[in-house]
Amino acid sequence: MCQPSIKTRSQDNAGTPVPFSSVEEAWFWFIRCQKLRNDGAQYQPSLHAVPRPCDPADVYCTAKRLHLKRQLSDEHLRVLSTFGLLEYPPDSRDGAQQRAAQVWGEALDQMLGPLRIKGIVAMPESMESSIESSIEPLPGPDHATR
Repeated sequence: MCQPSIKTRSQDNAGTPVPFSSVEEAWFWFIRCQKLRNDGAQYQPSLHAVPRPCDPADVYCTAKRLHLKRQLSDEHLRVLSTFGLLEYPPDSRDGAQQRAAQVWGEALDQMLGPLRIKGIVAMPESMESSIESSIEPLPGPDHATR
């Protein structure tokens, strides 16, 4: 069952958690962690050089939720799994991988929003600054109306 991680990475590993730069990076990280888990290892954030803002299962659960909502198809999951295990994305220049490359891109696009909202994938700096500039500060005690 997929449940969100409730502990912060800073509790497990010294330093500030670093979001992934892309969905693809997060997916390959999840797959590598899953391979280790299948070999009997247990995920230990303190062993990673870069503290991450989530557990590997959080990336998987995002894909699973999108699949249950029919935003990711069986084909999307098959391509994510196949090329994740190969540890490289499909190459659209290779005729045999063109369809897989299209499906891969669609799947990553679907996962981007939810992973950004959760802070797992970083927002582009331009988006962060536009969000920050559009937020108006709440009035403090000196601005209270009577």
